[in-house]
Amino acid sequence: MTVVAYVADLIFMTKISATAQALKRPCRVATTPARLEAALIELKPTLIIVDLNIDEEAVAMVRRIKELAPATPLIAFCSHVQPALAQGATIAGADQVLPRSLFTVKLPDLISGTPPNS
Repeated sequence: MTVVAYVADLIFMTKISATAQALKRPCRVATTPARLEAALIELKPTLIIVDLNIDEEAVAMVRRIKELAPATPLIAFCSHVQPALAQGATIAGADQVLPRSLFTVKLPDLISGTPPNS
């Protein structure tokens, strides 16, 4: 399972990379749309993670990602106080949109492909 993450926040970048490394999963972090698109084409990931707070175009990028990789699961995350942003990402095609705190808790299961315990 190869993970591509579109994130610029150093804390989340580190969490995602470290979790993927611990689970022995290849992971590439992209911090710009051009690098993200290149990673999607080159790696054909099995999971895409998007930080919706990366920039004001994140929801549009979710839509673009689903055009490039429609069958690949896309998990997005944002603050729990941003329901409109979460809804926009869902409408744009995100398979799941999680609040940051829940994303952090579920991250190992998301990366490993294991259904999380409720």
